[in-house]
Amino acid sequence: MRIPINSTEDIGTAIRAARKQQGLRQDDLAAVVGSSHVFLRDVESGKPTVQLGRVLRILEELGISLEMDVPDSSQKVRKGLRR
Repeated sequence: MRIPINSTEDIGTAIRAARKQQGLRQDDLAAVVGSSHVFLRDVESGKPTVQLGRVLRILEELGISLEMDVPDSSQKVRKGLRR
């Protein structure tokens, strides 16, 4: 399923839904990704200052892929990604 992400709250909601669907508790998922349950709670509540790398690790563990839809007119961005 594809869902639009427009805020940190959207990411947190998706993470919470996936975690619950997989029957995982916050503290269990946090332990698997090497974080605390407080960090995971902050992510799920949409705190805007969480560390992106750690959020990406949570997404990976839950099997959630993240893509960016870069406009075709952004040639510099596209060229940079090919290196």
